[in-house]
Amino acid sequence: MYRLSALLMLLLPALVQAAPHKIIHVVNPHHVTRAEYLADLRANSSLTDDQIDDRYREFLHDRERSQRGLILKLRVLIKKYRLKGIYLQGLSEKNHQATLDYLESLKQYEKPNSTNESEFEKRKKDQNRLDLSELGAAGQLVITGELQTILPAEDAKAFEAVNSVKSDGSIKFVEKEEHERENAIVRNLMKADGVAVIVLSRDHNLADNLKELGFSCRYGITGSSPPVESNIDTFKNSIFKRSDKLTGNRLK
Repeated sequence: MYRLSALLMLLLPALVQAAPHKIIHVVNPHHVTRAEYLADLRANSSLTDDQIDDRYREFLHDRERSQRGLILKLRVLIKKYRLKGIYLQGLSEKNHQATLDYLESLKQYEKPNSTNESEFEKRKKDQNRLDLSELGAAGQLVITGELQTILPAEDAKAFEAVNSVKSDGSIKFVEKEEHERENAIVRNLMKADGVAVIVLSRDHNLADNLKELGFSCRYGITGSSPPVESNIDTFKNSIFKRSDKLTGNRLK
């Protein structure tokens, strides 16, 4: 009996470490509305509305191009880890079901075009494509059937506590609320079994949150430059530092 107990004690750490929990943070080209874009630029420049419109169109074009690359990256991860769902920034238990219902309704617009398609139907399809672009690459993969579902990364209360827009329309950043939001995201991710993939904007790094909350796992950031992968047990300092200012919008 003693020998058996000793053997189990020796094997237990190996068994626990054989399949460590891993979080893969895929950097997302975050959606910014024209109103947010306008507020930020007006606060930091003297551009005219026409110039802002031109810049916003360029921003959307760059975002769509980035999303195409992100879709390819997610396809690789879905196949490699046999993922059924991907965690999504901005999605909480509060808006999860409504978003899933909306994705289901959008699937009809993936059907081949009808030769007798009305002008209204064409405009509706264009609007739905714009809305789908806002949902991001993971949502588009649900539409195509390559991904089963999207999962809520956010806690609704913590997410709503982050107010990134002042009363005058300019952008602000509250470090304490943002940190609590990231802690809530980490707690959600740690409910996953095996590998958790989250699509999250580049101004977030969850390594310090994982360490603070005492979770032991691998954490990797892909889609950034340079890529990062940290073992939280031995994590010291992230090479990604949170900056107070970003080029363009402060992303939510």
